[in-house]
Amino acid sequence: MKELLELIKQYPDLPVIPMVHGEVVAGDDYYTYMGEFGSVRKGEYATFGERVYFDREEFTEDVYCQYDDSLNERFNEEKKIDAFLNDLAEKAFRPAIIVYITEPSDFSDFDVEHYLENSEGLK
Repeated sequence: MKELLELIKQYPDLPVIPMVHGEVVAGDDYYTYMGEFGSVRKGEYATFGERVYFDREEFTEDVYCQYDDSLNERFNEEKKIDAFLNDLAEKAFRPAIIVYITEPSDFSDFDVEHYLENSEGLK
């Protein structure tokens, strides 16, 4: 948490992007789920479709896979396609403070049954 606060002080204009690990949200039974601050770093991200990218190469590969026919037809040369995809990544990626939200390390239920059985006021 200290690291997050330091990065926010150091880069007050950057957005804070929370990335929630899939294990935190185990289903859609509830409106909210408990998580825990994991690692934090200054980085960059881009979105494409429903996905968030932190790696430019992975981003450009996925864009190419989806639009390969039109890119090949438009540029007709691998170097030109690569230059276009790199330019696209340059425009798509934004700097941010990235916070990873993980499963809580101490998620123990309050023992209601024990409390009911041992509470003096309820007997």
